[in-house]
Amino acid sequence: MFRIKIKRIAYKTLTGFTHFPLRLASLLAFALADLSGFSIIAVILLRLLRENLLPESQAAILVALLFFFGAVQLISLGIIGQTISWSAVDSLPLSR
Repeated sequence: MFRIKIKRIAYKTLTGFTHFPLRLASLLAFALADLSGFSIIAVILLRLLRENLLPESQAAILVALLFFFGAVQLISLGIIGQTISWSAVDSLPLSR
């Protein structure tokens, strides 16, 4: 019971008054979207240039598309979360 309480306090301490986790998730999502976009282009180009080079290119494109759409969802959640957190911080009373 004591460990759970300590972990909860530590989590709230790290994420309670900062926008850093939301920004980090958004930046990682942008990086994942870029990486998956580049991999989609690379797989398509390799498939067009040499047909036998990537026999399983459909699976590679599907996996890259899944990563891309997951990254788009993370970007959207990061933007929504940052908007909500900024509005919540703005409505807090000023401390003395």
